[in-house]
Amino acid sequence: MISFFCPYCKHVLKAADESAGQSIACEQCRLEIRVPQPAAPPTLVRPEESAAGDPWWKRILKRPSTHSR
Repeated sequence: MISFFCPYCKHVLKAADESAGQSIACEQCRLEIRVPQPAAPPTLVRPEESAAGDPWWKRILKRPSTHSR
């Protein structure tokens, strides 16, 4: 299911994935609009590792303390 706003009246519309790219009439303002393509699912990206191979969180824990007593 694709949810999107009418670009003219900002009414929230819903359409089946199969209707992407087709023209439909807005339920509220009755102007013809094109159903957008469905959004791609989010992808998980791993944080970069250092050249030494330590994960980012280990590099943070290794930082020297800046507090002096």
